[in-house]
Amino acid sequence: MEFGWINVFGAVIVFLMMIPNVICAVRNKDEKNLCTDRFMNVIEQIGRYACIVLMWLPLLNWKFGFSSAAEMLLYLTGNGCLLAAYWIVLARFWKRKTGKRALILAVLPACIFLLSGLLLRHWLLAVFALLFAVGHVYVTRKNVAASGLSSNAPADHEARSSRLWWYLLLVILLSAFCYITLNVLLLPYSIEYSETGKLTAGYFLYAAIGLLFSTPTPFVAVLIISLFLEKIGIRQMFRNVFRTEDKKKTILITGGFCLLALVYALLFGTPNGSPWYMFPLGFLIMTPFVGIAEETGWRGLLQPELDKRMPYPFSVLLTAAIWFAWHFPVFIDPTSNHYGDSIIGFGITIFIWAFALAAIYKSTKSVIACALYHTFIDAIGTVYDWNALFDGFPGSVPANVYRCIWLMAAVGLWLIADKKERHTAQ
Repeated sequence: MEFGWINVFGAVIVFLMMIPNVICAVRNKDEKNLCTDRFMNVIEQIGRYACIVLMWLPLLNWKFGFSSAAEMLLYLTGNGCLLAAYWIVLARFWKRKTGKRALILAVLPACIFLLSGLLLRHWLLAVFALLFAVGHVYVTRKNVAASGLSSNAPADHEARSSRLWWYLLLVILLSAFCYITLNVLLLPYSIEYSETGKLTAGYFLYAAIGLLFSTPTPFVAVLIISLFLEKIGIRQMFRNVFRTEDKKKTILITGGFCLLALVYALLFGTPNGSPWYMFPLGFLIMTPFVGIAEETGWRGLLQPELDKRMPYPFSVLLTAAIWFAWHFPVFIDPTSNHYGDSIIGFGITIFIWAFALAAIYKSTKSVIACALYHTFIDAIGTVYDWNALFDGFPGSVPANVYRCIWLMAAVGLWLIADKKERHTAQ
């Protein structure tokens, strides 16, 4: 299902977003940008104007298209809901300006651009949407703080708050490097290996970059921040990852969610024929290379930092969106085990897991607990058809009911942990 070289829907979306912004600019002619960081201001402006153009022009893509009618429906309804939310929040912001509303207005356009880029497979738009998100939210926060719309944060907190923006920027840059090398330059070597089994220097380089930089992108970003921004050293960084305040509670909660995943696989999964000893073996191998490699960044830094800046569940939804976008290149790599799977099905899975992992972290404050849960789910793929189990869409009614129970358990645990935190604080 394809459009021509101009996406009329995208042009209409951009037009509807620009109308209130033009009105706002006319009404506030004397309003100035109070952010003094030139680099982030440039990032914001480049991302903004690139997204405005790429929403309707398929540069380097030449044709827009969807792989299914469901994706087109998601594009229209998703962008429609985000656009409606943008207008509603903007109307309330004009009545009474608050820092929280300003930040929501910064996030919503980036979500529209990112959703459009992913569903249209317009990768250039998706990249600039992420750049715009980082720059626009950063600049908005600085303007909010400088204009007095929110209370001034302590100096130490303000000095450390930049770690979120550095993390997002590093993830984007590292992911762009991996995409260019793995999905463009070295992809022919991977295809050759998958078809012939021939080992070449190009494939070894492909595998090395994937092992050291692709999956561990969140870990590498946190490592750079720890060494050069916070200067806490590798030892302290690993202490933060493995710190567990209440071991019994952590084991109980993490084990409970792992049990939910295992029961789901037993009820709805299809064995792939591998012996069961592959499950613990896969779990041991994947713990450092998948669980710790990812969760050090997603739940160790991103989720806690977003929790400080926006209310639940928006922080979880934004984490899920970023996590989903980061995974997206595997769906266009013909040698990936996700190639040809349902993007919508995987997105729903990421959505549920984001809430489950947020609940585990909220109640245990343990990054390693999140890493072990993440690894446990991935290790299920050593003995079950993982893609059919977790990427399938729309799925059977019983499986979807079970997923809803899974999600409700996560939300319930988060609310209980939050209530206890508030009670302790009082």
